[in-house]
Amino acid sequence: MGGRMRVRRSWIGITVLLGLGVLGAFAPNGAPRMPTMEKPDPSALLEGVVHRVIDGDSVELFVNGRVGRFELSGVDAPDLLDGRESQVPGAMAAKQTLELLIVGERLSVMIDPARPEDAAGHARAFVFRDPDRTLVNLEMVRLGLAKHPRRHGSWNSPVFEWAQEQARSARKGIWDPEFDVQPELERIEEDQKPEPEVVEPSPETKPARVVPEPEPEPVVSATRGDTVYVTKSGSKYHREGCRHLGDDGGRAMERELARKSFEPCKVCRPDDPDED
Repeated sequence: MGGRMRVRRSWIGITVLLGLGVLGAFAPNGAPRMPTMEKPDPSALLEGVVHRVIDGDSVELFVNGRVGRFELSGVDAPDLLDGRESQVPGAMAAKQTLELLIVGERLSVMIDPARPEDAAGHARAFVFRDPDRTLVNLEMVRLGLAKHPRRHGSWNSPVFEWAQEQARSARKGIWDPEFDVQPELERIEEDQKPEPEVVEPSPETKPARVVPEPEPEPVVSATRGDTVYVTKSGSKYHREGCRHLGDDGGRAMERELARKSFEPCKVCRPDDPDED
């Protein structure tokens, strides 16, 4: 518990000390300077205010007099699982940092000119914090709280790739093994707990023992419609080719078996009918 609190406090401290001059900064140890960043077209910017932060890459904003959901373009943060005590490493830190960056701030929103919507129909956008015009999407990658999906080339993608490499080299956030070690230690400690002592009742009161029949092993179907894919450390199941699967494409699993331990991906929506 103490390790978890230290991780959370460290991220709050890092967020508070964010440099407003990040766009002109040099990387440590003489690393190459950040690529030139294209400035947004002022006529394409919309005023926005935070309604709710959903997770590290999804927000609800008041824009043009209505609330809408926006996915941060160029950003892939760990998914936050509603109602779960055990979360994907880094998911809560990403959400909390995004809240500290934008809640109560004036924002400007630019719809992604390359991909205005994601597969689920949600708007994709770049969010700027006014008046310093900090690009929030880039800050999440720079702090190591989100990855930049390179296969989806987007506005200023070279800058995002540079920021990701700096975070990876410095082992920030999700690039820090500590995000994965602590949950693994908790699982090991749980497995090593001694079995509770069973007190056998006396022969006079001992009830007849009922041996339940073993449940049949799940059969993995070979049909495409019943097969989904999961990642090694993820918490959701996906369609084949989903951007959250990563470069290795994930591990195939029978849909009904996946439903027992995972939730459907909110992006590729694997339970929706195939569009054949």
